[in-house]
Amino acid sequence: MQNKYLAIAALLAAANVAAVSQADYARIMPPPGLYSIEADAKIMHTQQPLGVRTQRSGATETTTYIAPDQQVTRQLPLDQPETTCVPPRPAKAAPLPSYMLPAVCKNLSETVSGDSLTLVHQCQTGRMSIVFQRLDSTHWQVSHAAEIMGGVPNVTALKPMLEQMARHGASEQQRQQAKQMLAELPQRQAALEAQLASIGMKPGYTNQVAMRDTSVQRWTRIADQCQPR
Repeated sequence: MQNKYLAIAALLAAANVAAVSQADYARIMPPPGLYSIEADAKIMHTQQPLGVRTQRSGATETTTYIAPDQQVTRQLPLDQPETTCVPPRPAKAAPLPSYMLPAVCKNLSETVSGDSLTLVHQCQTGRMSIVFQRLDSTHWQVSHAAEIMGGVPNVTALKPMLEQMARHGASEQQRQQAKQMLAELPQRQAALEAQLASIGMKPGYTNQVAMRDTSVQRWTRIADQCQPR
């Protein structure tokens, strides 16, 4: 969850959805350039008061762990304020996070209302939506909501997110940890499948929502050009 809202890459919207015009994309979507990001993200269990809230502002990250009997809040300094580079992209394309890659998600719909564009995707872990709202010529709000299904996960589904973390992690330590986890994925998947096979199960998800994941980001354009990391 915690880095899902950090990893932004310029990706094509699904080609089979044509509800939104190129003019709408050009009008609403943030143009290529460098953006600073402030974020407030929360993931909560649907059946119990359990979850995590992560807030990033400037060079500070505040994390609150939520449990039935207590809440624990910690603050960490970041190496630098969070930024993202939006590179040049085709006319009908959205700067989507890695966990909504076409390789792991199917685009279900895209709609425009005023200065907002909403994309809805069906992914292996559940349904996700992302809303891009143009506030003015230098500010955008990006809101994300996801329903995460219960069940036994397939760890290889983490690969796109880990790849983005390895490139865009907030610290060198986070980037190195993501690289190590990527290298271990095949071994971990094989071990999981062997364990499940021994009890007659296989990786997969149920049709019941187990977690809800939401985030709101504020993007501020700070430069016209940048180099994706």
